Amino acid sequence: MQSKVKEALAKIKQKKESTDKSAAAKTPAAKKTSSSLEGKSFCFTGELKSMKRKEAEEKVTALGGSVKSTVVKGLDYLVTNDPGSGSSKNKKAAELGVKIIDEKAFLKFIGK
Repeated sequence: MQSKVKEALAKIKQKKESTDKSAAAKTPAAKKTSSSLEGKSFCFTGELKSMKRKEAEEKVTALGGSVKSTVVKGLDYLVTNDPGSGSSKNKKAAELGVKIIDEKAFLKFIGK
């Protein structure tokens, strides 16, 4: 009886390992690889023309970056449709020394 239990456990373990390998093979490459956005943080303000804000945020995270909802110390980039704007986010970014970039520069970051 013990040998049957051991055989059954061995089969379960084998099946699990096979399933894990199969799932790993199906994982999108963007989530496995690092990129130039690794360790970089972004905050978005204003309306983007080429994509919805949520889509831009998803691209940042898929490429290894992080997204902040507000301008804070340590933020790397504020992406805005108007870098010369007097908005509160632009003002705070300037005060903190955060790089303010437009959508065109952001698209270069993500390879578009």
